[in-house]
Amino acid sequence: MIRKIFTKLAVCALLTSAFVAGCNKSQQANSTQKDDIKTSTFINSSDGLSGALKENYVDFQFDYPDSWVMDPASSQDGASNFVRVERRIADKGGKFTQENFAVGYFHGTGTVHGDKELMPKVAKQLEEQFSHGFSHYKFISDGPTTLGKYNGYGFRFESVINDTPHGTVTLWGRTILLPNPEAGKKNGVTIVMLGSSLATEIKSASDVGVKGQLPVILKSFKLGKAATESEKAQ
Repeated sequence: MIRKIFTKLAVCALLTSAFVAGCNKSQQANSTQKDDIKTSTFINSSDGLSGALKENYVDFQFDYPDSWVMDPASSQDGASNFVRVERRIADKGGKFTQENFAVGYFHGTGTVHGDKELMPKVAKQLEEQFSHGFSHYKFISDGPTTLGKYNGYGFRFESVINDTPHGTVTLWGRTILLPNPEAGKKNGVTIVMLGSSLATEIKSASDVGVKGQLPVILKSFKLGKAATESEKAQ
């Protein structure tokens, strides 16, 4: 029997509601310079989490461009993502996604073999959910993948949104399931990345996470506890 889906992610609409940029409890205040882009560091924290996010909590961190906006609803009661950050256009027509990065949870088996069997089934169920959540949805590909040193499983898709203030906009998505790399630990992450035709660097699903500013996030993404200042000094 196929397990019920162990990921719970809000299907991200291209035409987002307004985000209120604020200070997140897990966000480092100091900016650093990476690839000529100033960045801040997000470090996941279990403080204040409840429900499924608390039950499936996992340590991770990443850097993201200072110009991106963090969704203040992430990690709040009823939220389905630990965090979501976005690069977007804001004009008189509203706020429109250029690139988007969200991290939810993936509950694995705790074994390499078990996760290898489980991930394609979970990906299929998640892909089915997305097919009903995005307009003019088209599945592109799926299969084993990597994010840095982590092995996972993912799929890519495309969606077309008509009649926006910017005309017809194409949205490309990439989803990656990453099991916990520590043996015996079941809590991993599900990463959803979005890129749209409003980001001039992105022309296809294969560009998501490769072109634009998402690579800054992916290159810095780490599972596990962040090193303390004293540990870094050793």
